Amino acid sequence: MAMTITQLTALYAALVSTATAAWTVYKDWNDVGRLKVTVGVRSLVGGGVIEDNLLVWSITNTGKRSVLLTHSAGTVERKPGEDETFTGFLVNDPALPKRLEPGDYHMSICREYAFNGKITRLYAVDSLNRNFNAPASDVAEVNAKLRELAAKGITKSSSR
Repeated sequence: MAMTITQLTALYAALVSTATAAWTVYKDWNDVGRLKVTVGVRSLVGGGVIEDNLLVWSITNTGKRSVLLTHSAGTVERKPGEDETFTGFLVNDPALPKRLEPGDYHMSICREYAFNGKITRLYAVDSLNRNFNAPASDVAEVNAKLRELAAKGITKSSSR
């Protein structure tokens, strides 16, 4: 009888310690910073001035750790026969790099956008060189709007 109680106690202790270790590994694995990226063509109102046709990245830290945001960027599909070396771009954002705590957000604004090709990806980059993509629906909407603006000869934001 004594041997059975000892064995049951040892089994119980082994199960509890294994479950605790697994839970700790799971929590540590998921306890990271994550960025949610949305991009669109927007207008900015302030100081009595309206600036139209801005390409705007809205980047939010949805994770549980701080993240050092380093770039807002995109890639472009080039047309055959054009310079194949240029396939991407970075937004000139003087506020970056910027540390985003959990729940913080940052907006990057691109005022000039003569990409001469279809945008294939819009994303943000952190200091660990991880890329966080905007949804495909955002990329499609941006492409449609930029095609519409290019047909009118607009390649920069406009103030009114």
